[in-house]
Amino acid sequence: MFSTLRTRSSLPLLRAVQVAAVSVGAMLLSNAWAQVTPALQGTWQVQAVHINTESARTVHYGWDDPRFRHRLVTIDAKSIRTDIEEAGQACKVTEVRPFKYPLAEGMRRSLGGYGLESRSNPVSDYRLPREAQKVSALLQPLCGDGRPWQGDLGALYGSPDDGIDGAWMALVSPDQLLLRWRDETVLALARVAPGSAPVASFDCAKAQSATERAICADASLAGHDRSVADAFKLGLDQAVKSGEDAAGLRQAQRQWLSARNACGADTACLLRTMRERVNVLSEAVP
Repeated sequence: MFSTLRTRSSLPLLRAVQVAAVSVGAMLLSNAWAQVTPALQGTWQVQAVHINTESARTVHYGWDDPRFRHRLVTIDAKSIRTDIEEAGQACKVTEVRPFKYPLAEGMRRSLGGYGLESRSNPVSDYRLPREAQKVSALLQPLCGDGRPWQGDLGALYGSPDDGIDGAWMALVSPDQLLLRWRDETVLALARVAPGSAPVASFDCAKAQSATERAICADASLAGHDRSVADAFKLGLDQAVKSGEDAAGLRQAQRQWLSARNACGADTACLLRTMRERVNVLSEAVP
């Protein structure tokens, strides 16, 4: 589900989306990234992580996985940047490859477990918002080397022309974006209102330590802080439910907080420490 927190709808954005939709035919010929960036430009934050709820396969990432939630994706006229750990370097976009498919068909062509002959509806399987059914095109950014962004992703069915490799984006509304991502996940992102203050897991108005102030001053650090809090809550809930050592988990978290605070205001140290903690906590939850 998309969140409306820290998002902003506006008539200029709506007109940009309409222009992008009308010009899909032209993009099929020109593949001009500049034609779609007015609708996509800005910073987006992952609000939800969707997985195939009908799949029996073992997945590495779970529903609303903290390793992806609260991550940022920034799009401008020349590049796509993200603080998702495994994303690699920024994509210097040279062009965009539009696919004029309804979202369900695009998902069948790109996500494992489907294929062109599948009768399943991936939009329903992934529990995507109802308005996503209206998406009529997917956009695949191509980076400086001509390869799709995250080009190692892909599920090809039949000939190579039948499948869609790499990450794709689907604009659901001016403030709602879907992104195909790792391990057959689909990320739901909300537009971050320009000038909005970072939101941490704690009240930034009461931040006192150098570490807390550094987190509250940086949107990426604040997002990672929220991810740690989410992962800790999931782990604690699991420990209580299964009768495991919840007290030990709380003690480990207090020890980790001391180690995090030792970073002071060093942003690189804080980012590394929080990423490591999110991974440890997430991998401990079945």
